[in-house]
Amino acid sequence: MIDLRFKVVDDTVFDVEAPENESPGTVEYGLFECPVYCLVGGVNLLGIRTEVTTSLPLIGFGPRALQRLRLLQPGVTEQITIEDSGWMYFREHDGLVRISTSRFTSGGDVPVREALAAFERFVEEIKALISARVPRMTRHPQWGYWFPD
Repeated sequence: MIDLRFKVVDDTVFDVEAPENESPGTVEYGLFECPVYCLVGGVNLLGIRTEVTTSLPLIGFGPRALQRLRLLQPGVTEQITIEDSGWMYFREHDGLVRISTSRFTSGGDVPVREALAAFERFVEEIKALISARVPRMTRHPQWGYWFPD
């Protein structure tokens, strides 16, 4: 089982004057930051001490994780940076994907299809939220890279 979601707790994260002109690095590592919850196989991968979520830039986390999941090959580890928290790892084995982090190295296993479906849904929710709250962001030159049709 995988439970992946984010929560908007501060609407000011969407107050960006000219988002379509921001550098891709700024967007991926500094904008639209919200608490993200990721429970995989009963393991809360993004928990820090007593917190159950980690605040992450949504575009820097969601689309990158999905891109890495889509690249998976048996026995090969893919990874992404978790802003200020280390790494998230994906490793396919026997039709499952082990998702772990540098903080929770044992991680959890879920069927590859379930992981893909969860991250696809998560990325679609991010895309819908940002499209609605910051419509000018859809004109960013990298929009199609982050959210391919």
